[in-house]
Amino acid sequence: MGLEKRRAGSPSWGRAKNQQIFMRDRFSIQPLKQYDIIVRKQAKNYYEVSNMEEKKKVGAGFGILILQNSKILLGHRHEDPEKASSLLNGAGTWTMPGGKLEFGESFEEGAKREALEETGLKLNRVNVICVSNDMVETAHFVTIGLFCDDFEGEPKVMEPDEITEWRWFDLNNLPSPIYFPSARVLENYKNKSFYTSILS
Repeated sequence: MGLEKRRAGSPSWGRAKNQQIFMRDRFSIQPLKQYDIIVRKQAKNYYEVSNMEEKKKVGAGFGILILQNSKILLGHRHEDPEKASSLLNGAGTWTMPGGKLEFGESFEEGAKREALEETGLKLNRVNVICVSNDMVETAHFVTIGLFCDDFEGEPKVMEPDEITEWRWFDLNNLPSPIYFPSARVLENYKNKSFYTSILS
């Protein structure tokens, strides 16, 4: 057998001639399939970890204590969790107007926007009164509590798929259950406290 024939049949010659020839004389295609499986598993794991990290991010939201004649405005969230629009397990509870802070908004701007969207009320003046650290197993929010007693209009249901009714309640005769972030804003307001640790 000539030298050229021996070279053509050798793995090293095939690799030098074309890097896409995978040493056919020594390896089957099976290792390549296993490698492909490993790569796909690594990609899947990376996606799952990335997705988990995305879910672990802390959100920012607010609750607005709207006061009129010693009564506060509360809305009843839909009993269906899919419709209640609450990451902090608020289905079936009574809640203050509020929502998530949008990019570029001040707290006051966000509060005015959400109040108008949810209740139809136009808030003229709102003040930040407290902050709380609210979390459940699947969600974590920093909640900014705001106070307003200067507004225009009458509350009405603007988003019936999420809030079924709005009602005024005396501060000393509140319904149950109250959405726990709203309850903490109310507690801080009554105690004139800006922040209460979840560890206290």
